[in-house]
Amino acid sequence: MLEQFLNSKPLYYDKIDYTAMPKIWESVKHYFSLPKIIHIIGTNGKGSTGRFLAEYLYGSGFSCGHFSSPHIKRFNERFWKNANEATDTLLEEAHKKLISILPKAFRESISYFEYSALLAAVLFEDSDYAIFEAGLGGEYDATNVFKKELSFYTKVYNLNLKNFKKITIGKHRGYYRVAIELDGQYLYNLKKIADGFKITLK
Repeated sequence: MLEQFLNSKPLYYDKIDYTAMPKIWESVKHYFSLPKIIHIIGTNGKGSTGRFLAEYLYGSGFSCGHFSSPHIKRFNERFWKNANEATDTLLEEAHKKLISILPKAFRESISYFEYSALLAAVLFEDSDYAIFEAGLGGEYDATNVFKKELSFYTKVYNLNLKNFKKITIGKHRGYYRVAIELDGQYLYNLKKIADGFKITLK
């Protein structure tokens, strides 16, 4: 099962091997037929930029997937496709396919994030577009192995708050995610989380 497999994987390498993910992808890429990929890198604003773009593409009539990290409550949150999170069933099916094509040595050595990125590649194969949000790897990030149509670099330090009604900030594993409510609509909806707090603007 996917959950058991992921629980056996390290979140980070003790020693970073920059060649690991390129080698893994090289061994399996011939099994994939990927859509047009948009890659988002940077410090802040990757998640919201990716989701805005995914919503726009989906609203424009395209099938679109969005891979982001980290998740807040459920692993499924990392995989958004056509306005829905990936279901447990879809994730298990993607896991079965991926584990069947991944060489044994890589099944053992692959990290949690690398495997997540490959799961997204499986899930989004039949989409028109797939948006991949980089993790912490920068140039060597696992999401950087895919051939890209377009890359975005985000560098967001300040928000102009005067037009926003509410900001919900959630903390998870030392990271923050932000949901902005504008005219009654959440641009990125965190739902309710135990560690969250809200700032209501006058």
